[in-house]
Amino acid sequence: MQKGSDNLSKMNIEEILKERLCKEANGTSKRNIVFWYDTEKEFENEIANLAFEGTKIITLSTNNTFSVKYDIEVMDLDSNYLLYAPFEKPKDRENWLLDIQKYSEEFSTDRATYIMQRLGITDVALREVIERNIKFFENEKRFKKLEAFNLTRYDTRSLEIAIISALAKLKIADFDELIKVLLKEYLEGKDDLIKNIIKYSSVDSFYTHIKQRFGYKEEIFKIDEFATTLFYTAFSYKYEGKLPSKLDRFKSPRINEIVIFISEFLKDKNYKQVVEKYSRKFEKVLKIRAIIDEVSTDNFVKCETFKLIDEIIIERIIESVLGGNREFNARIRIAKARRTSLWINSFKNEYEAVINGLEFLRKLDYLSEALNAESLNDLYSMYTNEFIQLDYHYRKFYYYYDKVNNKDVLSKLKKILENKYVKDYLEPTSIQWSRLIENRGLSSLDCTLYKKQSDFYNHFVSDYVKKDERIFVIVSDIMNYEVASELRAELLKERRAEITLKAMQGIIPPHTKTGVAPLLADTVITYGKNEGNAIDSSSTKYRKKILLETNTKSLVISYDDIKNMKSSGYKAVFTGEKLIYIHHNASDKIVYAKSPFEGVEIAIREIKDIVRSLVNHISVAKIIITADPFGVVVPRAVTSYRDQDEKEDLMHGDASLQEMVIPVIEYFDKRSNSFKAKKVEVELTSITRKLTNKISSLEFFQTKSISVKILPLNLLMYFVDAEGKIVSNEVMIIIDNSSSIPKDRSFKKKFLLKDLRYKKEEIYYLVFEDEDRKINRIVKKIPFCIDL
Repeated sequence: MQKGSDNLSKMNIEEILKERLCKEANGTSKRNIVFWYDTEKEFENEIANLAFEGTKIITLSTNNTFSVKYDIEVMDLDSNYLLYAPFEKPKDRENWLLDIQKYSEEFSTDRATYIMQRLGITDVALREVIERNIKFFENEKRFKKLEAFNLTRYDTRSLEIAIISALAKLKIADFDELIKVLLKEYLEGKDDLIKNIIKYSSVDSFYTHIKQRFGYKEEIFKIDEFATTLFYTAFSYKYEGKLPSKLDRFKSPRINEIVIFISEFLKDKNYKQVVEKYSRKFEKVLKIRAIIDEVSTDNFVKCETFKLIDEIIIERIIESVLGGNREFNARIRIAKARRTSLWINSFKNEYEAVINGLEFLRKLDYLSEALNAESLNDLYSMYTNEFIQLDYHYRKFYYYYDKVNNKDVLSKLKKILENKYVKDYLEPTSIQWSRLIENRGLSSLDCTLYKKQSDFYNHFVSDYVKKDERIFVIVSDIMNYEVASELRAELLKERRAEITLKAMQGIIPPHTKTGVAPLLADTVITYGKNEGNAIDSSSTKYRKKILLETNTKSLVISYDDIKNMKSSGYKAVFTGEKLIYIHHNASDKIVYAKSPFEGVEIAIREIKDIVRSLVNHISVAKIIITADPFGVVVPRAVTSYRDQDEKEDLMHGDASLQEMVIPVIEYFDKRSNSFKAKKVEVELTSITRKLTNKISSLEFFQTKSISVKILPLNLLMYFVDAEGKIVSNEVMIIIDNSSSIPKDRSFKKKFLLKDLRYKKEEIYYLVFEDEDRKINRIVKKIPFCIDL
């Protein structure tokens, strides 16, 4: 029959029979026997064309069953047998070959039976599912796509989802991914998935699965209303307060499933533009702004579903500042809490700018102390301990502000900060500074608690030279005291080292040529280019000359000369040298960067790279980092000194407090782990290790306060089953509390379990994952029992 021939080719019957007959026999049997019942006699004319090595093929009839039985059990105990029966399988009491059949295999060319056999499905209840999706299996590519999912267990839901996943050309059978594809196509005006489901599967079954999973209540399935239900339900879950009753129809009882799905949807980078469009669409459809405008920020501060939420929170924080509200701590807590929002990638720069702006305003309260400073020592100490934080947060605000695309809202905060930075910080400290030095003169400044920059060589370098020990000095024209403070903190995070930051008194005027020479040697230098044989110590050439006059084992080199150097290059250049000065010129980076504040960030990274390379390539033990000096990003104070050849828009510095406090970082490399910075640890303090509800709150404790050696942790927590499959929502939190009071470091987090079948005798795990790690991200796993 032609029909039989088509099926034989199409369904790979010969290949399947060969596999079964020629495989190694199992158990006590030494051979394979296969019964093939062909009720429709589709292959009656084709059976003669089949041949398999070591196999006898016999066509059964009502007259030969006894002889066949005799041949198999008496005459031939070695051959494989294919017993083809062109009739319906007889009932057991009428089956003369039943005893043989019990230790043999059965094969069928009935389409549904064949499909079940090929997939290894033994549950006869799934035959109906196969028949309902029979068109899907007519195409071998689709069939193989389904097989490639390698499902280990089949039920009605898993089989139908696998079939539709194959139609959607997914890599794995994933119902959530199907919903994402469905929503994406609908938004784009496409219906490829639905058309394929209608053509090759059952769209009603698909909609039934959606309704069961997400609690969609409408009898007729509408994708737009379904999507609205997803977004509104997720929003309402974290909204604290009463919502309009007219929106109740969009609220599903299947809260856990929807919240978990929307969270994953919003975080999925493959659907970034899709979720943003849906967010904007439903903000308008549901009139979210109208709802929020009537309530306190506390009502929606935990909501994440809509992008509008973060925009309004930022607006309200800035409006509160404009209105004179001084509750900065509360506003900072809100902004920091939003750093784990599902939309944080869209608002990271805005929140960081706001946090730093508010921190600046909060710390301005300390300024009154400066106005009462009785000595230069007091003022220096206040700057190095307190006021550099104002410069730090002011700089960081601008750094993040410059990265924001839409500056309209933040520009209002910027105006406030600029005004207060000048009027409430620079001017008062400048006046106090001037008052303390006006009777002493610029040339006779003396802060007894601080070394003078002119003593740099004698105090920090000469002992190493005398002992013939190697020391590196990095001189950077970006290195004011505030920048040095951040650099030290960054180095402490990643290096096993003892790193200190000290302050020196700057030279008046704070000028590159007057400041560099005392860094190089203990010698008398005359400055200026027009003084006969005077040395211009601002150039690398003459810096080398100064060094070589006092130390023949010395070297001056530029960062640009070594930044791309490999390990062998480091050894070749620095072997035999004992006193090495590395000049890091950051002024060009300031000019050509997108903003001067970004230039500072680049310079910090580069100096970290220098330190890392020196330690890794040539095992340097002692490094000093100091200023050139070159106060590029320090705002101009009352009196300014410009370099005669400097670019017009760059300031070399003033006789201001910021420019007179010169930083010196001393880096001592250590191999001991006691000097290694570590991520802070978190402990689960809830006594119970059993979940009895689908929504559970657990309590945690940050074991230590954040410090220079105890670093923040970006922690992701979730529950998994024994196979590692995630069974809950994912909870993201930034562990960065610096409070020394233990109770301040306790916190609770809520977990939502997926709607799955949980077995109380099985072990589940609460997983702690470090988001910053690229590998080995799991920090710990805590065993749990789930008994719902």
